[in-house]
Amino acid sequence: MSSPEPGPLVNDTIVDNLRITNLRINVPLELKFNFFKATMDKIDELQRQLDFLPVHDLRRCKLLDVLAVTRIGLYRETQDIRLADNAIDNYLEALDLQPPDRVGYIGNIANCFFLRFNVTSNEADLEQATKYYREAMNALSPNHTARAVIFNNAATAFSVSFNLFSKLSDLNDLITCLGKVVLHTPPNLDSRLCELGDSLLLRFYALENADDLAEAISCYRAALQSLPPSSLRTTCLNNLARSLLQSYQITGETTEIGDAVEFCKEAVAAQSPSHPDRAASLEDLATALRIRSQLSDGNASDLEASLEHQKEAVALTAPDSPYRAQRLSNLALCVFRKYEKTKVMEELEQSLSLYRETLALQPVDEPNRHVSLNDFATVLGHRFEVLQSRSDLDESVAQLQEAIRLCPPTLPNFRLYCGNLANSLQARFELLKNKRDLNDAIEQQTQLLRLLSAGNKNSASCLAQLGDDFHLRFTVADETGDMKDLNRAIESYTEAPSQGQECMDQLVHALDLRFRKSGNAEDLDRIVVLCRAELADSSSSQIRAIRLAVLANHLSSRSALFAESSDLEEALRSIDEALHINPSTGQTSLWHAACLTMLACALSTRFQNFGQLSDLDRAIQCQREALELYPSESLDPATSHQNLIDLLSFRFERLHRREDIDEAIALGEERINSCPPQLRVDYIVRLSTALRIRFQRYNQTSDIEKAVAWSREAAALNPKFGNELGRSLYLYSDLTGEMRCLDEAISCIRDALDHWTFGEPNYPVVLGQLGQTLAARFDRSGDVEYLEEAILLARNILDGVANLNPKDTRTAYSDLADRLLRRYIHFGQLADLDNALELYRHTHPDDTSSWNNDTDSIGTRMNIAYSLVASFKAFNKVEHLDEGLACYRHALKLCDAEEAARPHCLNNLANALRVRCHELGRPSDIDEAIELLREALTLYQSPHPDRNMCLMNLGTACLSRFIYVNDEQALDEALERLEEATGNTPADEPLQALCKFNLGTASWYKYQLSPNTDQIHYAKALTLLEDATFLPFPSVKTRFEAAMQWSLVLHKYRHPSTLKAYRCSLNLLEQWMIINSEVEAQHRFLATEQSQSVACDGAAAAIDIGDLESAIELLDHGRTVLWSRLQGYRQSLDLLHQKDKHLARCFESLSKELEDHSLRAETQTESVLGPTSRLADERTKIQRILIQQWDEVVSQIRQIDGFTHFLRPKPYSALQQVSSDGPVICLNVSAFRADAIILLHKQAPILVPLPAVTPSNTLELYIQLNTVLRRRNCVAGTASQLVSILRNLWTKIAEPVVNRLRSLGVERHSRIWWCPTSYLCGLPLHAAGSYSKSNPQPGLPDLFVSSYTPTLSALLRARNTVSEVLPRILIVGQAQPDLPAVEEEIQELQKLGPFFHTLGGKDVNRETLVSALEQYPWVHFACHAKQDPSPFQSSFQLNDGQMTLLDLLRSRRPNAQLAFLSACNTATGDWKTPDETLHLSAALQFSGFQSVVGTLWPMADCDGPEVAREFYRHLFKSERPSSRDSAVALSVATKHLRRQGVPLDRWINFVHMGA
Repeated sequence: MSSPEPGPLVNDTIVDNLRITNLRINVPLELKFNFFKATMDKIDELQRQLDFLPVHDLRRCKLLDVLAVTRIGLYRETQDIRLADNAIDNYLEALDLQPPDRVGYIGNIANCFFLRFNVTSNEADLEQATKYYREAMNALSPNHTARAVIFNNAATAFSVSFNLFSKLSDLNDLITCLGKVVLHTPPNLDSRLCELGDSLLLRFYALENADDLAEAISCYRAALQSLPPSSLRTTCLNNLARSLLQSYQITGETTEIGDAVEFCKEAVAAQSPSHPDRAASLEDLATALRIRSQLSDGNASDLEASLEHQKEAVALTAPDSPYRAQRLSNLALCVFRKYEKTKVMEELEQSLSLYRETLALQPVDEPNRHVSLNDFATVLGHRFEVLQSRSDLDESVAQLQEAIRLCPPTLPNFRLYCGNLANSLQARFELLKNKRDLNDAIEQQTQLLRLLSAGNKNSASCLAQLGDDFHLRFTVADETGDMKDLNRAIESYTEAPSQGQECMDQLVHALDLRFRKSGNAEDLDRIVVLCRAELADSSSSQIRAIRLAVLANHLSSRSALFAESSDLEEALRSIDEALHINPSTGQTSLWHAACLTMLACALSTRFQNFGQLSDLDRAIQCQREALELYPSESLDPATSHQNLIDLLSFRFERLHRREDIDEAIALGEERINSCPPQLRVDYIVRLSTALRIRFQRYNQTSDIEKAVAWSREAAALNPKFGNELGRSLYLYSDLTGEMRCLDEAISCIRDALDHWTFGEPNYPVVLGQLGQTLAARFDRSGDVEYLEEAILLARNILDGVANLNPKDTRTAYSDLADRLLRRYIHFGQLADLDNALELYRHTHPDDTSSWNNDTDSIGTRMNIAYSLVASFKAFNKVEHLDEGLACYRHALKLCDAEEAARPHCLNNLANALRVRCHELGRPSDIDEAIELLREALTLYQSPHPDRNMCLMNLGTACLSRFIYVNDEQALDEALERLEEATGNTPADEPLQALCKFNLGTASWYKYQLSPNTDQIHYAKALTLLEDATFLPFPSVKTRFEAAMQWSLVLHKYRHPSTLKAYRCSLNLLEQWMIINSEVEAQHRFLATEQSQSVACDGAAAAIDIGDLESAIELLDHGRTVLWSRLQGYRQSLDLLHQKDKHLARCFESLSKELEDHSLRAETQTESVLGPTSRLADERTKIQRILIQQWDEVVSQIRQIDGFTHFLRPKPYSALQQVSSDGPVICLNVSAFRADAIILLHKQAPILVPLPAVTPSNTLELYIQLNTVLRRRNCVAGTASQLVSILRNLWTKIAEPVVNRLRSLGVERHSRIWWCPTSYLCGLPLHAAGSYSKSNPQPGLPDLFVSSYTPTLSALLRARNTVSEVLPRILIVGQAQPDLPAVEEEIQELQKLGPFFHTLGGKDVNRETLVSALEQYPWVHFACHAKQDPSPFQSSFQLNDGQMTLLDLLRSRRPNAQLAFLSACNTATGDWKTPDETLHLSAALQFSGFQSVVGTLWPMADCDGPEVAREFYRHLFKSERPSSRDSAVALSVATKHLRRQGVPLDRWINFVHMGA
């Protein structure tokens, strides 16, 4: 606590009574009776003279002045207030006339008001007087004759006003006036100098401006030079002494104290024992001596003299004197100072007694009572420090609180009291731990800081104390501390640098604490700068050693964060230097132990950053040496023991030496039983970590069970360590496969996160543990919500948490990659696969030599390998497959025989080899895979949950070997392994479906070995495959594959359930399309072999049993799945609106959102960690929620009467209506058979077998056609090859169909519609014919008018559109240098009539085209177009870029009728998914056009004008042109080309689609 000092020293008579000197009235007054009469006569005469002068006559000024002076003279004698009033009015009137000496009149008005105030004491008169004095002072010229007189009178008035009102402005004006008076009135110089000194001293007390104090001292010293012995001199001596004492407190000049003592002694010597001011002078002398005694380290003579003089002063003071209390207070202080010297308790008690007596004399309203209260509280605080009596502390706080309440905040003492109260409250907090005391202490220190002016010498100490308080409040709050407190502490320490080493140490500690809480690297950088600065200022070797150690510690922390080798090397050098410094404390061994521990930490950091085993070995050695140096009773070894446990665990993870992890666990168990209670949780955490590490290596159940038990205790002791329990439970669930353990793990980690602060260095680690556990939960349940949250957490770690150290950064990248890979496997989005692979590569360098053989590196390498293999499957890049296998093999090399990750490596490498075998046909890969899986199985001991997966993989590998080399023993082993896997896998796990699927497939192969006798395996295969299809837990993709296998098994033996299986397959395919709603992802899945054949194979099965209607239904349901799915979002809802408007609107809204999601272009995000990546995550989540809501709405709609079949596949009864305008021929090509089914209106379907057609020969024709088209302009003979293709189509397909049509009575030149499948979709069936020159026979172009439709449902929709009577046609013309005929084509069309409107040239851009398409029901394109390898990027070429197929899909044209695409490849289609008819013509038909004319391959530019002219001429022959005539019009146009001798490939290029 601070030592008490008296309050401000106030002189009893600082300002003498000042007398006013009149400016004008200097004539002495005679006390005669006739004086009054003469004066009144004079007033009357003057008034008469005024009456004769005009009111604006300037001569009136003189008369008014004389009249006022006369009245003032009479007022002085009579005190008649009316005379003063009239005089003031006279001067005011004179002022209005603007007299030459205006300043003199203003001064006289001020004199009059002040004179009247002296008589009446009316404060308003004093205010008027000071007002006019200020006006006069401002108007005075430097040479005005009355300048000195006006300043002199004004000083008197301002002095009176200040004493009355205490206005600082009056004091400032008084000082100004006195300064002027001192300059202009030498005769009164001494007294006025004293007055000026007094005023400056008063202003110093108010403003604490040191300049005022210095000037006051100068005034007093100047006055004393000429003042004779007198009471004024004595007062001047005392005031000068007090000023010097005040100046000493500011400047620290000790000579000022000596001068003060001498001046006080002179004042006392000049006074007789009975002099009334002697007591005051003695008190001043006592104060000066007391202060001087403190300067000379408690000089006894000065202190004794001070005490004696103060006692005499008290003795001279009467009991009822107002000064007695003050003098008793100063006596108490003198006694207290003596106690500080002697430590005699009686003196402390005497001091307290005197303070109590002082306070008894001071009433509550006593101005100086607050001073005594503060001093009394201070002495009480000292007694508390001696006796530790809480009552003293409570009373001290109470006295200080009262002092603050009584003291005006403007007084300097108020700040002292705030500081003292803060100290007392903090002392009481330390005693009682009541947080309210600490809060109040902070409030007082904050208030004190606000009161202190900038630069005040006490500001720094106040800031340092405030920093301590904030730091303390944050620390005692433990985990709930408010970071604002820590920030304020750091700010306070930073602003108080002058407070020395202790303050700097506290700043470093606070910055370190904030760094550990927030992870802000700037704090760490600042600490290093401070430590280096302190090191440079080290005054001794001992201090240097300590500072070296502190610097090394923080450099190690920064190196651990950023892997900066320079920091680490500097840290090691600093510790090494510190170790060689022998502190003078006598505790050399402890010092060396502490330095060795720090050296071990630094070496450990270097090992973790750079992987040098020698660093780790040396760190362990240093830590062992440190432990030997610590005394057994010391608490310091706790850190060393914990470090040793960590270091041994690190080395075990690197070298897998069993003795290391065993020693770490043994040390942890030993220390838990002997450590202090506060350290128990730290040891538990380390022990449970070590147990988990050993479990992951050796898979011993007891280790993970112990880890769970210890982790539970850790979480109970500190909820922050709930993540440790979660981690242990996560691994335990891996062992047992229990879902409840995984759920509890998630819950524990979530609870723990509530106790961690965002930004703490370990916060991202805990987030990562939660994400890993959520990802595992997704793996077990398939619930995508867990995966979504896991991905979000991984992104948050990388995006939101700064300053991850390199290892944690690698882990975070790897975690995000792992989860994106999971999402790719689930949804098939290529962006996820690409991003995962990018992240994995970013995580570790390609140079495998730099990899550590720790579990994280092994796991990451396997994940990279998995991504590469998946990339091979997606993009067929063999180099990715080879690189993936190399990664797997390297990971396997890192795993020795006891490594827990080894069976995972073996399993994954085997799976990759199976992929290479299946894709590249290398049976030797299967043999190696089987051997790897057999080894893995020996390492997966029951009940390890991955054992069942390994069994399944081994069984599947054996099955593959049987398939490739017909090894029946391999098939038997496959059955055995798969039986065991199926029996051991819980029914609610997704793996169960895979096991049944593979076991069913193996059983089917077993049955095929003896189909006539082995009915058991046949029945078993059917049961297992059906079970796998209908299990709800696996992914839809797995169930679809099982359903397809089930269908094929049934189909091969014509089982009655075959159609059921195919329908189930199509339903699952539709479900997969719903889940993976982006069209590009759907397209990739539809390109797979199984997806392509399911509808055709199902139709073939139906045909086999004579069920043609079902064949038609299956073909319509299973082809153009993508278009059908999108069409479902555009369902007509007119009837539903009549039934349930709300439900209809919900469906429309959800369908619109889902369609927007589906038609969003799938593009690689700009950065895997950028904002667009988060948008992709959010889009996936929103899409999942929309699908759930959409399914619910569809389910509700189907419950409405009449809507049972809403969005279900159309039945044959509805599909048959498609033949109302002419025959429709469905061509089905399957591996089982090929057929044509003819649909005629109101007739049963008619089957035309096509025995010569197979999938292989249709593919061959498709390849031949494309080869011919590529070579037609550069190789001779291509025309004959094209004819050969058309003959093939005629003889194998068209001729049998034509013959049947003829037999059915279909007339020549009738319209027919082709609905082809497979690669027939890309072949010119409409042009099939013999083309024999020797024996000409009519072909299809001669016999019928052919159109195409992708499905029967598409044709039905096209026919539902109502035609316009007068069409309006938009021409989209984009002429190019290589398209010269476009302009001619446009001109030809414009000649046909005014209904053609052209959009061409610069106007053809995406925006204008979209707008124009909405206005015209007919559109004619004449421009460049291209079929892109990615079909959704197929496009029309425009001025500003492209209008892609996706753009067309997004448009809705329910009333569109006809689109003529005079452009290349607009009906070419995608060879990977021919059944999906993904081309521009189909897109326009989907968007709403009834009929579309397109091209199968690139067209000749010169054909455009010809075909267009003939096409539209035919259409406009009718008075009511209709798009329904467009097929005939196209036939007319192509025949025109044919007659003109245009080559075959050019006129058969044009095709018609739709109604």
